[in-house]
Amino acid sequence: MKHVLSISGGKDSTAMYLYALERGIEFLPIFADTGNEHEITYDYVKTLHEKTGGPEVKIVKADFSSRILKRRMFISRDQRKKKLRYSNKMKKRILENLYPSGNPFLDLCMLKGRFPSTRARFCSQELKGLTIYSEVFESLADNNIILSWQGVRADESRERANYRVSEIDKKNNNIINYRPLLKWDVQRVFQIHKKHEIRPNPLYQKGFSRVGCFPNTRSFVGCKKS
Repeated sequence: MKHVLSISGGKDSTAMYLYALERGIEFLPIFADTGNEHEITYDYVKTLHEKTGGPEVKIVKADFSSRILKRRMFISRDQRKKKLRYSNKMKKRILENLYPSGNPFLDLCMLKGRFPSTRARFCSQELKGLTIYSEVFESLADNNIILSWQGVRADESRERANYRVSEIDKKNNNIINYRPLLKWDVQRVFQIHKKHEIRPNPLYQKGFSRVGCFPNTRSFVGCKKS
């Protein structure tokens, strides 16, 4: 069995990392770089192994170059009915700007033609979940059972309150989604930080309630004004 931890740089995934260390198991921590993280979070993730003595976090990143190329070809060769077809003016405007930037978040927004919102959170699925699946899980799951550690807690939302501690992944029977912190409260999360003398991501001290994918629509709840 391969233990793979999804690391965001936030308090919960760090607590999960520390919990895995306490259990003495061999694990692979993964950070999916959305291209839209705060510099403090990048630094926190990259130095986590130095502070804890645990394994170094592997960083993976989505690449939308091929999808952008296909979109460009579709637009330039658009043969749909006139009412649906792009006008020549619109084609020119889109093609002048639709190039891979190397930033996953920006490239995904260009493909979608919009920015994510509280109702359309396509960024998390595409930039994190699908990226980790394609870059890590697909190669490992052929010959191994993967225990996919996820640092989510039931008291974060009504949706997460309905999660199970463990369940077989819908895409691959060789992957088990495991949520060891599901029944933890936030006090216990900070206690394990204190126990290991690891300070949480400094963004929390600046008033942010969430630190993943910055700025996140939920990051600024209760945030101090600078």
